[in-house]
Amino acid sequence: ARYIAQAGNGNLLGSTAVEKSQVDQWISWANSQLIPAVRVVAKAIFGAAETTKTAYTEANNTLKACTKTLNTVLDGKSWLVGTQITLADVIVQ
Repeated sequence: ARYIAQAGNGNLLGSTAVEKSQVDQWISWANSQLIPAVRVVAKAIFGAAETTKTAYTEANNTLKACTKTLNTVLDGKSWLVGTQITLADVIVQ
């Protein structure tokens, strides 16, 4: 995804050094918090894998916390970083 984001003017990675670091932070957050929780919940819902009730509940609670975080950060904003879409928005969506 990063390779494609660098194509063109590269603004999908952020337009300043601060924005670039924020994009990296959101991608890391998604990879460590959001995506693992989504995988557990989705696999349990669609029957793709057996999941214990404890694992499902924990992942569901993590997913709810992630949703609260995103709602707070995006309050009054359209994008996670800066004033235009970045790779952070694409990954987190």
